[in-house]
Amino acid sequence: CLEKRVRKRKTRRGKKKTSKPLIKVSSDPTHDQQHLTKSVNIHGKHNQSSSGNVGRCGNYSYTHSQNSSTEIDNHDSNIDKTFTVRDARVVPLANHCTTSEVTGHHNVDFTEDSALLDDTDQNRTANTTGIRSCHHSEDLFVLVKKENGVAYAVCKGEDRILGRGGFGIVYKGFKLEGTTQIPVAIKVVEKSSIDCFVEDDELGFVPEEVAMLNKIKGHPNAIQLIDCVSIYDFVAIIMERPVSCKDLFDILAQQTSVMSEIQARKIIKELSSVLLAMEKKGIVHRDIKSENILVDLDNEEVKLIDFGLATTCTPGKTIKKFCGTRENTPPEYILNGEYEGPKEAVWTSGLLLYYLVCGDEPFCNFLETTMKPLRVPSFLSSDLKDLLLGMLKKNPSRRLTMEQVCHHPWMTTQTNYFYFPFGY
Repeated sequence: CLEKRVRKRKTRRGKKKTSKPLIKVSSDPTHDQQHLTKSVNIHGKHNQSSSGNVGRCGNYSYTHSQNSSTEIDNHDSNIDKTFTVRDARVVPLANHCTTSEVTGHHNVDFTEDSALLDDTDQNRTANTTGIRSCHHSEDLFVLVKKENGVAYAVCKGEDRILGRGGFGIVYKGFKLEGTTQIPVAIKVVEKSSIDCFVEDDELGFVPEEVAMLNKIKGHPNAIQLIDCVSIYDFVAIIMERPVSCKDLFDILAQQTSVMSEIQARKIIKELSSVLLAMEKKGIVHRDIKSENILVDLDNEEVKLIDFGLATTCTPGKTIKKFCGTRENTPPEYILNGEYEGPKEAVWTSGLLLYYLVCGDEPFCNFLETTMKPLRVPSFLSSDLKDLLLGMLKKNPSRRLTMEQVCHHPWMTTQTNYFYFPFGY
């Protein structure tokens, strides 16, 4: 049963793709220099419908209500907007070159095994303004330099890629500021693949993912946005990177049995906390699954990641397109072609909780999702049974709200987590 569960879950990640560089350092210095002050014109049009603004996220269309943010559709062209994220530059840096020559601060000794993003650019020379020229070697890493002197090192090695999806590649990197090296995750996305832009009061016109991360910034259970820069034809979203962490998918694959209720409570309690905070700010994640949940192995803190499908929502308004994993499709969308964001968050969280404590999916197809009664194993506690039955109600009007989930008796049980480390 466990082998079947692991094989089934591994199919969600698909085949491993070969690593291809997203950022290249041109051999023509004038070509690189032209990109340093380049801004991207985003053409957008406000489409109005009875439900609010209409936009796209990836290959999916969706509808959400009007709010303070202005949504920009990259495929229509009536109103010219400027992508306001500051430009950055990409420069090669050999180990014999000090980072003070790049950042303008003190020297930082790098021991991280890293190299250029593009192997074909080796043995070339970069003459970027203000940077000493240096020849490429096997021990190189790319630095993204901003006007304020802060740089980001994008590493290369066998483990340089932290994640890959339809909306970009997440690289392991470091933030360089003075003598400090701060681990970061750098998500690189092609500008041409970003369909939805919104106007953020603080950041200006940015990809919707960046705006959603900025709105939830400060919550301990959401991945933190550090910066966002424009690099040539790409956008780099810089986020925090807990050093000793694994995603929940890998933890489940390594476990020899299902999770205990104590372990599952720790994960779902913190996940529900951030989802409730997002709901209050008018945000819906739309892709809750084990791959998008990080667990810090030192303090067992849970963080929700990958806001690439996140969008705004308003209570009572429905979303017309489902963007998440097919197995997580809520029954109301299967039957009616629409769903409320907060109700979908409760449904997908309930599916995750069921999988954690039971080791299998409660429903295998759309027919079972809409028609099959939920079967709860007898070995679960009565409080957990009640919570699962409430979260996985097929009728969304009878389903628990996220606030009710957070205050459920099973969630409020006090437990000492120290004796139950993840991965065992």
